[in-house]
Amino acid sequence: MKPVTVYAGSDTYEIQKAASALAEKLTPDDPLNFEVLHAQADNVEGALTQIAALREAILTLPFLGGGKLVWWKNVTFLADTPLGRNTSVIEALEALLPVLQSADGTSVTVLVSVLGIDRRRAFFKALGKFAEVKAFDLPDARRLDPEEVIDLIEAKLSEKRLKPEAGVAQRLFQAFGADKRSLEEAIEKLYVFTGGGGAITAAQARDLIGGNREIAIWDFCDAVLSGQARAALTELDQLFRQGESEIGILILLSQQIRLAALGGVLLENKLLRITPKGNFVSVDLDPRAEAYLPRKKSGETINTWQLGNICQKSRKRPAAFWIEAVEILHRTNKQIVTGAADKQRALELAVLQLTS
Repeated sequence: MKPVTVYAGSDTYEIQKAASALAEKLTPDDPLNFEVLHAQADNVEGALTQIAALREAILTLPFLGGGKLVWWKNVTFLADTPLGRNTSVIEALEALLPVLQSADGTSVTVLVSVLGIDRRRAFFKALGKFAEVKAFDLPDARRLDPEEVIDLIEAKLSEKRLKPEAGVAQRLFQAFGADKRSLEEAIEKLYVFTGGGGAITAAQARDLIGGNREIAIWDFCDAVLSGQARAALTELDQLFRQGESEIGILILLSQQIRLAALGGVLLENKLLRITPKGNFVSVDLDPRAEAYLPRKKSGETINTWQLGNICQKSRKRPAAFWIEAVEILHRTNKQIVTGAADKQRALELAVLQLTS
């Protein structure tokens, strides 16, 4: 390997994980020959101090001989930020390059972990000419394919010898999305619960994983779409206890009910087809239907995976029911906003109407 290794990018979890593994592998026998420099900086003075510290660490050879490892850890001033664009910082980094190149991998080896980096900078481009540079970047959320993420989650569960029933992988995705750190922690929790692998039910996953605001609302909306009155009211009560506002809950529920109405119309007109595929559904959308899909602020249409999952839960009722449901929620919204009815009671009555 090269004398200087650089791990950088936007995926801080993978960077820290990879750097820690490499540091453990390269740690000298003499702990005094392993120097860790924590390189977080909040201002220009701090960044210049950290750059000077790395220079000194590389140029100071081990007192008792042997190979030395210097880890410039979690650098925070190489990104496209005001600090990263500061002229003094840029000049100090460029002056550091000859010192980094002097590391020979025998007397001195350097490991650099960078939390965010601007690849346009001369410093980064110069590193690529003599250092081992590896990028760890988070996927673009706008192009995130839920099916691919769920496939990856299922693969991670399989690696831990876990045998999840249908719904467990989706539960993890709903709770954490593509957050690798949170997913690995949750899967490790399931692994420990099963005693080192084995079957795991959706109910067990739900209890063990717990939930945040987003997943609690998912559970509530799913119960409404599936026509489960008792579960819907239980989840609604829990949201009230968490301090969620009635109007906020109503807005989020309305978004899903509108998609249920749209999906119902598309299904009945044979413009949408959903097919079970493993632990999730595959969506086949007729090109003519794309004009009816809601659009995000960016102008992109919503992800059809979300539409397919809503349709899967709501398809027991016709499109006409969900169209009327939109009107029910509109009237409920008017009652809540005008104060014509008790807010919680109005929302509870609306849920009962939608699940009866």
